[in-house]
Amino acid sequence: MKTGIWLTSLSVMALFATSLSIAGCKGLNLRTTISSSLQTVQDDLEYAQLQVKDTEDALNDLIVAPDADLRQAYETFSERVDKLTGTGARLVRHADGIYYRDRSYFVEPEASANECQYPRLSNRAGTRPVELGEAFDPLAERSLQVKRALREYDFDVTQIRDQLSAHLTPRSVEAMNFIIRKAQADGESLDYALVQALFALQSAKTAQMEAAPVGAARQ
Repeated sequence: MKTGIWLTSLSVMALFATSLSIAGCKGLNLRTTISSSLQTVQDDLEYAQLQVKDTEDALNDLIVAPDADLRQAYETFSERVDKLTGTGARLVRHADGIYYRDRSYFVEPEASANECQYPRLSNRAGTRPVELGEAFDPLAERSLQVKRALREYDFDVTQIRDQLSAHLTPRSVEAMNFIIRKAQADGESLDYALVQALFALQSAKTAQMEAAPVGAARQ
């Protein structure tokens, strides 16, 4: 009889410890998880701004490069396009995640140092760990605008790179004047979309910082 009581007590204590551990996880680390995810998106957006500028500069250098420097100018431009494509893949991933999964994109269930599981921030989560209101709606829209602008610009510069790879002469560069001008215009559109996305992201970060922690709504 005493053995049964002892085992029951151990079970209750273990359950209490587990519940306390999970609650501590939600209360202490969830806001940090959101912040770090938002920071990752911000870093990628800012890095993309640099990549777009580098690509624009390389394209401008290619246009005015003399015959003796044309090959080097093309190689530099080609490298910048490759880097932009890699950066763009991350931005598209962010855009789709933010738009289609909303706030849950920033709080994926993952094990922490204490092997705690975090619920997604959604109406189905059954919890209210951080209230971000409607701050993510503009970010989702701006992210999609970045995705669209990026695809246009990436298509332009990739076309220029691929067509010049087969036949690179000052005359062939001049013959691509139409698509080059389109790339320059699309680059400006992408620059603007990135700025707007960063502005929306800062608003989301502000909302996250001002959000009440777990349990605040019950006080």
